[in-house]
Order: sequence, then structure tokens, then C-alpha cells
Amino acid sequence: MRHKPAQIGFAPGIAAHVLSTTEVLLLTEGDPTVLHGAAYVQVAPLLDGTRTEDEVVAALAGIVEGRIAHYALGRLQALGHVVAVPDPAQAVPMPLILAEGVGTETVATFAAQLRALLADWPPAPAGTAPLTILLLDDYLRPSLAGRAAAAADAGMAFLPLAPAGRIAWLGPYVGPDAPADVPLLVARIRLNRAHAAGLADAGRFPLQPGGRRGVPPSLLVTVAASVAAQCAAGRVPESVAGALTRFDGLTGAASRHPLPPPRVPVRTTFPEVILRSTPKRFFSDGGHRVCPPDETLPSLMRHVDPILGIVPSVFQLEADEGVEEGAYVFGSPFRLAPSRDAPPHLGRQALGASGKGQGRTQSLVSCLAEAVERYSIMQADGLPARRASVDELGKAAVPPQAIHLFSDAQIARGTPTDSEPPHLGRVPGRVAADAPIHWIDAWSLTHARVRPVPLALCVHGYRPPSAGADSALRAHSTGCAAGNTIEEAVLQGFLEVAERDAIALWWYNRCPRPGVDLASFRNPFFDASIARFDARAMDLAVIDITTDLGIPAMVATVNDRRTGGHIRLGIGCHLEPQIAVSRAICELHQMMPYFQAVSRLAGYSVLKRWMAEATRASEPHLVPLDGPRIASADLVDQSRGDILDEVELCVAKAAALDLETLVLDMTRPDIGFPVARVIVPGLRNLTPGFAPGRLYDVPVRLGWLERPRREEEMNPIPFFI
Repeated sequence: MRHKPAQIGFAPGIAAHVLSTTEVLLLTEGDPTVLHGAAYVQVAPLLDGTRTEDEVVAALAGIVEGRIAHYALGRLQALGHVVAVPDPAQAVPMPLILAEGVGTETVATFAAQLRALLADWPPAPAGTAPLTILLLDDYLRPSLAGRAAAAADAGMAFLPLAPAGRIAWLGPYVGPDAPADVPLLVARIRLNRAHAAGLADAGRFPLQPGGRRGVPPSLLVTVAASVAAQCAAGRVPESVAGALTRFDGLTGAASRHPLPPPRVPVRTTFPEVILRSTPKRFFSDGGHRVCPPDETLPSLMRHVDPILGIVPSVFQLEADEGVEEGAYVFGSPFRLAPSRDAPPHLGRQALGASGKGQGRTQSLVSCLAEAVERYSIMQADGLPARRASVDELGKAAVPPQAIHLFSDAQIARGTPTDSEPPHLGRVPGRVAADAPIHWIDAWSLTHARVRPVPLALCVHGYRPPSAGADSALRAHSTGCAAGNTIEEAVLQGFLEVAERDAIALWWYNRCPRPGVDLASFRNPFFDASIARFDARAMDLAVIDITTDLGIPAMVATVNDRRTGGHIRLGIGCHLEPQIAVSRAICELHQMMPYFQAVSRLAGYSVLKRWMAEATRASEPHLVPLDGPRIASADLVDQSRGDILDEVELCVAKAAALDLETLVLDMTRPDIGFPVARVIVPGLRNLTPGFAPGRLYDVPVRLGWLERPRREEEMNPIPFFI
């Protein structure tokens, strides 16, 4: 089929002015252009969009030679000054305007202004998708994702707009050439407006007052209509191209929020976790990694955004917030996740993130990686769960009691009424062997087999689809870690499990352990930390609490040397002893703001009393044993050059104690940064679970105690870091 030649004219926004017989001035909102040549003077008046190129040349017959006229027109088109004018017969129809929660007056005003603006724009190019505009009072309206899907099914582009209130929400533009994951967009908005999302779920609209507080009534509608007109004309502005923009009608400030990165495929071998050789390239601050922190940082920073990110912001804590001079600690605001203990309309529980390190970049990466970890372990959608009882699954299943390790007596008594901090003292309910609960398959690195584990103990804040026995279970973060690779995440998760087990054996049994000679490491960071605390009349000590796993685990403590009180703690664990010590000291710096914040919180009376009253005399396990300190030369570096080798070493150490290592890949497709949960049934957690097992046996076997303590003799204070 032969196409009709297009009519041509000056591009929108260009005004042509003949200055002389040989000059034409083109005025735009940018720099002016002067065309030199008699041919341009002759063709300019004819470029009004009513003629084709051949018709322009024909109209100048006898005035301008044909080849010269074609050359002049071709050059004007090549420079973008002259464009094809769309055929009105093929014009894209007017946008379809829908409204949800917006008053009829606002809709009418918007429609009138949109029509007026479109009249000033050239018609959209042929092939431009017709546009559906959804006017909303709030992006938390449940219809947003459905309307976007309906527009896509109809072959239409889609543009949501919320021009009510003081701040207008604009975009994103979604079209055949500009795809966007609108359900993910909605999920991120809900994450960052969690309390409002709870009200939206309950139908409590309008969520915010509609008054504009001094903003001219038509201003935001005009801004929204201008964006819509550009999209309808096929000229999508940057503000809504791959982004959502918020425009403040009072200040005129605009903030652009890029859409979340596209989802990536994960769990192609679920539940099997395939680990591969992963050589290291970074061996210092914070641990061994496949790359230095400055290479990791960009892949994490893209998730920082107050509207569409999983981390609303990140900031460095300063000295007035408890951070020691010279130390680096970063934090991010609490993320909000589902909780079954809050009222339904405010069903959210806070999960913050913080990071530590000897350097600024490492501390920042540590904080962001923890935020990614926390977000990932809060998500249950997409996980292949099944419902069954322990009896139905048989010996392959890992029963809840093997993971949470609370004693029968504790479960019978339930959670103490004075449990503080509440999340550490909470005692789960009993799950009978014939009670159906939800399970997810973990992968055994020890035996290369599937082991079903309770889903409620793997996903933080998990809400079962229906009431059942797993409603009594709560997940914790022990064993969860993020990393540049899944191998790195698994290693860090295992080290955390080993660290928490060592802490539990030492803390709840209150076993004094030998100290470490920090000077023997000749480490400038250790020396600087000693000096900084010494300047405040505080003594820094590191205690070796390594267990039968044989993986170096350390506790860094400080106290006021004048009173023996004001005790603060940090913990660390690593195959390289110096890194274990460094992690403990870095965490001590990281936790100083935490201790300062707790002292100002309402509640937490048990913890605050311990912080105020505990001394070296009352807590002898927080003081190194008398006698020689352990020197650097006495400690064996077990690290390897490949992370896979270190994972296999850790798994072998656990297997030698008849402990099985399980892994669950919790990498989220909308994040793409690897996250793993490592579970070693039998190893203890920070929570005060006093079931029989290692907590009683290992301290005696290692010579820490002469006899096992009875349950009632255990430290009643939950370990609180």
C-alpha cells in the first residue's frame, strides 16, 4: 500500500521571522538560529503544515530552482527545525479520563484545562497509543493497579495523577514502549506509607485532608493537565518517564522518584541452593568479600528513596547520638512490616537497619545490606509454602521446637508479663505434632536434601492465610544475611548463627571467659578505639567466647573505670580472629547510639535498670578472667581464599557436632541482591530459650562450668543486642 506523503511545517515552539532578502530568524525558548540564504527566505512562509515537500517546491517554481529548494528543506528537517505534521484523519483520540475519589468539580476543571492544552499541541504522531488518565485523590486507592492492567489489555497508555491536596502526584507514564510494574509501584508506596495503607485497607478514605493550604485551587490541576497533555501528544516529559514526580503547589518544589528496578528471576533451582566457587577480592574492614564496598554500594543505593525505595533514607549518626569520635555508624529509619500483635488498621511493626565499619563506605554498605536483608525476610509472597502437620511430613520435617528451643516449662508459662525487650522475651505457643501449619522447603547443605521448616519461623511478621497453630510462632533475624553473591550471604548467615550460639552459651550461663590482648594485633583501629574510650575514663576489653564449633567469637565490652558500671557490649564472629575482634569493636561503636536511645524510651524498664545498675562486680562474665590474655599468635586464622571453601568448612564443623546446616534462598525478585537464611537446628539464639541441649551440655564439656546450670539458674535478662 502506498502511503500519502506527509505535510511538513516548522516544529512546535519555533517561530520564523524573515529579516532580509537573505536571512530568516528562528526563535525558540532556547537559543535563536539565523538561517542565511535566499532559498530559506522563500520557503519559510510556505511551511505552515498544509503542504508536502513536493508541494512547497512546486509552489516556488520559477522563483527557486527545484534542487536548491529540496536541499534547503532537507537541511531544515535534518536540523529538526521542520517536521512532518500528522494527518488529522489519523489523530489519536482524546484521552479517556477516569476518576477515583476525586470530586466532580476537580474532574471537570481538569478535563477543561486538558482539552485547552491539547488544542495548543500538534496532534500526536500516528501510532501513538491512546491514553487513559486516572485521577485519584490518593495512590493508595485499590483501583490503581487494576485500572493500569485494564488499559494495557485495551492497548492504551496509562497515566495516574493525584492533583488534590498541597502536593500533586504525577505518573508514571505507562505505555507499549514504556512498561512499568504498577503492582510493584503500589507495593512500594504501601511500604513507605504503611500506616496509611492500613487505613486504606479498612476503606478509611479520604486518608488526608484535601485543603490546599494557600495553594491556588487550579494550580495543581493545571500542572497535572500539562503533564497529561504532553503524554497524550506523544511527548512524555522526564518527570513521568520511568518515574513518579511529586510537585509541591505551595513551594513549587518537585521531586522525581525513579521506578524500582525491574524484577529479576530468582530461585530457578528452588529449593536447592547451588553454591559455586567465589574467590575473594576484599579482605579487611567488616570481613572478606568478593569485591570492595565501593563496588557494592551502587547496587544498594538504587533502593534508597522515600516514596518508591525499600530504604527511605540513610544517614550517618554523629557524636551527639552516642557515636564515638572517629567511628562510622550509619542508620536508616524503621521499615514497617506486618505484625499480628497490633490493631488490624495499624498492623505494622518497626524494623530498622544500621551499619558499622572502620570506614565510611563500609559502614554505609553494611547499613544498606541490612536494610535489604530485613526487607527480604519480611516477604512471603512467591514462596512455595504448603500446609501439613509434623506427623504428615514425618522425619524430614524440622519441628518448630527444634528451632526456637524454648523449654516445655517456658511454653507452659507463656510470655512473661514484664518481658522486655518484648520481642526477645516472647515465648511461642505449643504446636502439636498433628496440628497443620505452613511449611517451606529448606535445602540441607549437609546432606543435599530437602528439609521442610515452619514458614512462620522464616518470614518476619508472617500472617498465616487462616488461623492455625502457626499463629503462635514468630520469626527472628538470626542467620539472615545479604551478600554480593548467594555464597557470601550463606557464609555471613552461618557466622551469625555461630555468633548467636556462642553468645547464648556465655550470656545465659554467665560464664567468665579469657580476655584478648588487643595490643598483640598491632592494629591501628584497635589502638585508636582503646585511646578513644580511655579519654572518657572507660576501659575497653575483648573476651573470647569461642565454642566447640571452633569459629572465633568475641565480645567487646566497655565500662566506666571509676564505678565499674555503664557497661556496653558488641559482638563479632569470623574465621579470621582479627576480623572477629574488629567486628565486635565496630558493633560496640554501632550499639552506643542504641544504648543512648533506649535510655530515653518509655518502657524497657528491665533493660534500662540493667544498663543503669549492672557493674563489673555484679556481672563477672563481662570481665575477662584473671590471668594471661590470649595473644594474636595464639589464635588460628581459618579463613580461605574462596568463600565456597569457607562455607564448606563451616558446614563440616557443624556436621562434626551432629548439626545439620539448612539454607533458604530469600532473594527477592524486585531487589535482586542475594539474601539467605541459614538455620542450624540445635544451635541457640539470642532469645532466652531454655530447652535441653547445648545450652547446658557444652559449657561443661568445654570446662566453662563444673556442672550444668538448672533452668531457673539461667540469666533472666534476655540478651538485648
